[in-house]
Amino acid sequence: MKATCAGALLGAMLMGAAVAPIAGFAVDAVSRAGVNNSYVGMWKVTDSKGRVFFIEVKESGEASSRWEDPNEARRGRTGTWEAAADKVVIVWDNGWRDVIGPAQDGAGFVKRAFAPKLKIEGKPTNEAAAEKVN
Repeated sequence: MKATCAGALLGAMLMGAAVAPIAGFAVDAVSRAGVNNSYVGMWKVTDSKGRVFFIEVKESGEASSRWEDPNEARRGRTGTWEAAADKVVIVWDNGWRDVIGPAQDGAGFVKRAFAPKLKIEGKPTNEAAAEKVN
């Protein structure tokens, strides 16, 4: 049994189908290499208090946030991202996770934020519209 599992895993990796877990999702490890780069770019979003900030999803697999109000600059974060199905999952340096994906009604995109101990399959801490600005 162990040899069969190891053989299947080795075969999957050689075929480029390696899968790695992140924040509760199975994630295609080749996503960053351009297979799903539709989320790469700058996103305009808001937090739970309606403050505007921008999330940059970089091709390198890194992400950063920048607040529109200069007085909120200390809130800026860095993190990493992975594409998962039809969304991107960003894991920030403070443990929070943001998921950007299509809105349930199919009109536009949403950003769902999850506190560090919440599972991203559950109810988000907050949710707001997301607009790709470049």
